[in-house]
Amino acid sequence: MMEVRINGAEQVFETETTLSELLDQKGLNRNRVVVEYNAKIVDRNDLSSIVIKEKDIIEIVSFVGGG
Repeated sequence: MMEVRINGAEQVFETETTLSELLDQKGLNRNRVVVEYNAKIVDRNDLSSIVIKEKDIIEIVSFVGGG
């Protein structure tokens, strides 16, 4: 079990999870978000290869269209 901070809130993970899997769990479209992982912007191509670790800090920003 590990704790990470996502958008300012603590979250606990029971199993190894990638950033890509995290977005899927949250129902977020990878093409409409930007992910910051430990203060670095993540390229969309790298989301599947980054495994979340204890005490990581993740910020997810969604793009919202409007008119």
